[in-house]
Amino acid sequence: MKHGIGKMTYNSKDSYFGNYEMGKREGEGLFSYKNKDLYSGNWLGGKKQGKGTYVYFDTKAKFTGDWVDGKFSHGKWILSDGSYF
Repeated sequence: MKHGIGKMTYNSKDSYFGNYEMGKREGEGLFSYKNKDLYSGNWLGGKKQGKGTYVYFDTKAKFTGDWVDGKFSHGKWILSDGSYF
């Protein structure tokens, strides 16, 4: 069972580098998607949870703020020109 800091590369070409606890992503980590999008932030029970930022590779737009149960809860959507919602 994975525990501590490590890197996992999945068959889908996605990868995760960060903390594991009891075999699941837990604590801080960086998830790199096959399409080069990135999520950097906190995890709980294998899902995005707490503070984190998701960056879209193609547009450089990003969601930054709070995540709950793997989904963006609230924060800012920042566009590549610096404007935000």
